[in-house]
Formats: sequence, C-alpha cells, structure tokens
Amino acid sequence: MSSSTDEVALAGTVALRAVHAYLIGNGWIRDESASRDTADVYVWSANEREAAIVPASERYGDYVTRIYQIGAQLSRLEGRPTRSVLTDLALADSDLVRVRLPNAAADNTVGLTDGAATLDEAQRLLLAAACSADRPKRVYRAGGNKRAADYLRGVRLGQTEPGFVITLLSPVPPRLGEQTTPLPEEPFPRQVTRKLVAGLRVSRKAIDRVNRGTGDIGEFENGLREGVSANLCRSLARLTEVGRGLDVSVSWAMTRPDGPPALGRVTVSFRPPDVGVLDEAARVLSDGARPPGTGPQRSTN
Repeated sequence: MSSSTDEVALAGTVALRAVHAYLIGNGWIRDESASRDTADVYVWSANEREAAIVPASERYGDYVTRIYQIGAQLSRLEGRPTRSVLTDLALADSDLVRVRLPNAAADNTVGLTDGAATLDEAQRLLLAAACSADRPKRVYRAGGNKRAADYLRGVRLGQTEPGFVITLLSPVPPRLGEQTTPLPEEPFPRQVTRKLVAGLRVSRKAIDRVNRGTGDIGEFENGLREGVSANLCRSLARLTEVGRGLDVSVSWAMTRPDGPPALGRVTVSFRPPDVGVLDEAARVLSDGARPPGTGPQRSTN
C-alpha cells in the first residue's frame, strides 16, 4: 500500500469520534463480540466479511497509520481517492457551507477581484445567519453583534473545490451519546447553519412568489424569524451577481447526527434575474419603507 506524505498528514488531523461517526453514518455496524479494549471492530453491512479495525485511542503510537489504512480501505470500497475519504473524515465534526459559482470558467477559475468579492460576501452571508440566530432583525450593522462575530472567528476556510466552490467549515460540538434529559437549545454553531438553510429557503420561495405576481415584500418580512434579513438578501444578490448564478449548500457534521431530516445536503440556487428582487428586498428591509399599495408596515419588535 503506497501513501503520500500529505495523505498521511491529513490522516493525523482526523479525530477518533469522526471515524466512528463516519462508519456508522455509512452503514457500518459495530461488532461488539470482536471489539476489545484496544480497538473497535466494524463490519460493513453490504459485505460482512469486510471489517474495519478502529484504534481505541488517539494516543496510540500507530494511530495515524491506522487511520490512513482505514481511509485506504474505504477508498477501495467506495471507489474514490484516499485523499477524498480522509478529507471527509477530517471534516466530519463540522457543518459545511459551500458557496458555488456555477458559471466559473472551464478551468474552474474566476478573476481575482471576483474571487475576493466571493470570499468576502460568503463571510457576510454566514455572519448574517449568525446574527439572525442570536436575535432576528430586519438589518444588522457591522460589528453590532458580539456573539455572531465570535462565532465567525471560529469558522475555518476549506480548500476550494472544482467548479470554484468556497467551503466554510463551522465546527459543531459532538453529541454526547443519547441525551437522558432535553437540552435547552442546540449549540450555537448548529443554530447558525439551521438559520442559514431556513433563510435561504424562505428567500427562494419569496422570490418565486414575487416572480409569479403573488407575493410582495411581506414574503421577506414574514421570514425574519427564519433567517431572512437585509444583510442576507444583500449578500445573496452580490454573490449571484458576481457568479452570474449561485448555489449555496449545507451538509451536516456527522459527529452531531441531529441536523435537519435525513441529514442530507441541502442546496438552494439563485440566478441572475433574482438579483433585482433581492436588492429591493434588502433596500426595503434596511430603511423600513414599503412600496406604495402594499399596506401598512408590520412591526418586527
């Protein structure tokens, strides 16, 4: 079995809990009869003769080697590169927000100015969701929410993926087994990604209703508690404008398997004609005005 230095280094970043979460999430079953104090044994539900041996501690001297071997094993079974598997294992403790420009050049590049603007607006998009998770409002001023700013400092920037995809990694505390008592609320990072997904979906639905002539600014105002804000709309508009289209997707940390239904990746798309609606929604939400003929303004306090 050959290995590259960077793949072995990547294996060294994989947390033990992430390996267990990944195996369980992908159909592996712990064999209690074969597991020992030094290792846990999993069998693959698709082929019980295929077993994965997971070390019991990250402190073991051969931990990195063992994790690399598991990555290579999964690579063979899943039919994809070892590095790709190890990357998924390394990211299993984070909710992943992917911002994709679908109309990037054939060589998966964009202009420097557009790339910088995309990264800046992607951060603003996530910051808007964090502000909304803390306290829903029509508009947020820069630096006005310490909790959201502190959260954003913990977010990591992942490697750009083919198709020009910016990946933002939002670490989420692992779930500590079965909860015997209900928790008062989810960890704030998970609240943020949930709020982002809800805000994206409400915005998409609002745009569709406006386009059909059956909706107005009220569609966006009614979504304030779901994550919609002037800031979110403005960032979506700028990202869509720069990329001549936009796909935002969120997938959930495998170490906290209590995300939205089915834990599948959620993707919401926007296209150039949506920019005008998003810009107008951002303007109205920012200044509190309502276009003539849409009725009295509702209070958001």
